[in-house]
Amino acid sequence: MALGQWYNAAAVSMVTKVFWNPSLIVPSTTVRTIADIDWRELQLNSKTQYILFDKDNTLTAPYVDTLHPKVVASFKECLKVYQKNNVAIFSNSAGTKDDVDFKWKKQIEEEIGIQVIIHDEKKPKGFQSVVDHFTH
Repeated sequence: MALGQWYNAAAVSMVTKVFWNPSLIVPSTTVRTIADIDWRELQLNSKTQYILFDKDNTLTAPYVDTLHPKVVASFKECLKVYQKNNVAIFSNSAGTKDDVDFKWKKQIEEEIGIQVIIHDEKKPKGFQSVVDHFTH
């Protein structure tokens, strides 16, 4: 097997950075809803390159696949500032082994308009799937 098929230098580099500086993945700010986030200010005043959302109780009500009305404008602004390919959803249900044929993943992507990350491990694990998603 060729080295490139099993060794991911970008992922190793990212994991190493996080190992030595865990604050890279620890929230430094909390807000009531994403509607309270100034996305332009966040981008300008931080090193944030990617936005990762949980779905339930963040973008939608639980078990609902459409954006909650209170976050629609903020979500659109997030996509405008960070670009669609730098924003994703990491769910403990959609995109997992429990999501038969990834039906729920596909439904959410169609309704919300961003990718749901496929992963084998549920939060708080699964970090490698997130890194792989954004670095490939």
